[in-house]
Amino acid sequence: MCGLTGFHRRSGRYDEEAVTIRLMTAAQLHRGPDDFGHIGIESRTRWIGELPRKERQTFSRPVDLLFGFRRLSILDLSEKGHQPMLSSDGQVALMLNGEIYNAFGFVPELEAAGCRFRGRSDTEVVLNLYLAYGLDGMLSRLNGMFAIAIYDGRVGKLFLARDRFGIKPLYLLDCTNYFAFSSELKSFGHLPGYQFTLAPEGLSEFLLFRNNRDQTLFEDISQLAVGSVLIYDPSAATSVLRTYPTPSSDVVIESTTQFESRLEEAVKSQMISDVPLGCQLSGGVDSSLVTSVAARASPGNMHTVSILFDDKRYTEAEYINHVERTLGVQGHQFTLSSDYYLDQLDRATWHLEQPIGHPNTIGVMLISEQAKNFVTVLLSGEGADELLAGYSRFLGLMQPWSRYFLSRLRIASGSRMSFMNAYLDPAWRAVTASSVNDTAMARSVFPTMAAKLALEPRISLYQSQTGDRLTQLRKYEMATYLPDLLVRQDKMSMANSIENRVPFLDNTLVDLAYTLKPTQLLGRRGGKPHGKLILKEICEKVFGHRFTYRDKKGFGIPLRSFMSQDRFQEVLNQRILPGIYARDIFNRKPIEAAARNLASAESAEIQMLWSMVAFEVWAQRFLDVKFEQHAHGG
Repeated sequence: MCGLTGFHRRSGRYDEEAVTIRLMTAAQLHRGPDDFGHIGIESRTRWIGELPRKERQTFSRPVDLLFGFRRLSILDLSEKGHQPMLSSDGQVALMLNGEIYNAFGFVPELEAAGCRFRGRSDTEVVLNLYLAYGLDGMLSRLNGMFAIAIYDGRVGKLFLARDRFGIKPLYLLDCTNYFAFSSELKSFGHLPGYQFTLAPEGLSEFLLFRNNRDQTLFEDISQLAVGSVLIYDPSAATSVLRTYPTPSSDVVIESTTQFESRLEEAVKSQMISDVPLGCQLSGGVDSSLVTSVAARASPGNMHTVSILFDDKRYTEAEYINHVERTLGVQGHQFTLSSDYYLDQLDRATWHLEQPIGHPNTIGVMLISEQAKNFVTVLLSGEGADELLAGYSRFLGLMQPWSRYFLSRLRIASGSRMSFMNAYLDPAWRAVTASSVNDTAMARSVFPTMAAKLALEPRISLYQSQTGDRLTQLRKYEMATYLPDLLVRQDKMSMANSIENRVPFLDNTLVDLAYTLKPTQLLGRRGGKPHGKLILKEICEKVFGHRFTYRDKKGFGIPLRSFMSQDRFQEVLNQRILPGIYARDIFNRKPIEAAARNLASAESAEIQMLWSMVAFEVWAQRFLDVKFEQHAHGG
């Protein structure tokens, strides 16, 4: 796992491209402390040249398209895995951020076709797959997590691609002077003449869902859509966005044993590494099963890292201890304190590059920070809840007029009649089930909120999903809720130079999971409704009935308690609230009321206040700062 960046200068003459690409690449040092590289391209002649490593040296001729790369060495630790990687004839340049778990299975056929490998990196395999089979042929073969940039001098085009689940981030900046791309937004801040500015049209979606799906809160910056490829023509400064083909399976999961076998294959395939590997263990079903498979594959040599809380209502220590004892792993547990939480709020925001919508983000940062003492790669259970209907809302949405309706009605902060009218629409129910603030609450702090603008694209996406009703729900959550969690995992782990892998998002496992019947996922056990049944049947065999069928706790944070601490209150009142009010975007009355009455505030008010805190910390870190820049382009 690494960091990549690059840009095309669309207009004006500028003679310090080498300085700029070095700054953009250095901004991602944490993503790749082991190696770096830069190339420049003269798009008119399609010349490709490497930038000398000495700081003051520049390219041997004028260039207008540049690549920069920071490497975290995981496979093939030698210089033979250096990126950007060039084809043997020097006409094609490739950068890969991620891991391709099935890469080495293609080596025999590539060698038979005449390819000669210099090293043992998956990047070199991917480059040769592109040369042998073209863009779609390459992408359709990859099982892994990736963001890829390719410049092909034979056709004069830049290709950018992102894995089908959004495990690896890839941001796009499209403005007057530049087309740029990057694993992290902060690299764009070093482009001469560029300044981060707020995109207010994104605020409605952010307030409802605590994230922006493909757009960002910055003007002119988006994320490359998951499972998509963008083809950019530097000669015309134009681009085309499209999806790429992915293979589908004809196999249907008929038994728990069949699914268990494929899960084991997925975990083992993702254990390829030339550096130490461990597991992120929450004590829940998903991460515990991943740890179980990994521990059996590496007996006596598996490290786990876990987060605890002093507040017993939130800690999973009992279950984490049970997993550690059962599997005989080397467990490491760390307590997330209110002091650490406040101390790391700015740093976590800087690395996340968006307001911290999920308060547990700082817990993921602590896990990664401590894991660095033991391993460089962590396996996690991310993706299982979306893929296998693990959230309680899946149960509610499949029985929408049960207690689920009453619970939604109870927390609705606006007109009950308006809520009931909207609730009649199955698509509205599905889309708003994962919202963090309801429309009335969001409008109370942001009176110009455009709910329709935020909801309609998601409703259309939900309606476009195929399969039975539960499969449709799962696919929608995979496309909307999961990518934000994956960005959190990527940014917090890479802040500490840790690679995070997600076995539940193995291509084949996902395709097989979509063949599961609703009865294989949702049902009653011990008199209570449960999701992820097929996974829990596997889990029960390893960890027992009580461990498996307890109430789901999730990765909650004692947010009210943390925000009530004297230190947090001081920062809130002296820095954050004054900043919110001076920015004059949000209505201060409901914010003041929630801040004044933390002890008695409803949970929805606490979440709304947190959204405001997270936004203001982000705005101060990105909108209010100047990045290091050099001479300006024309």
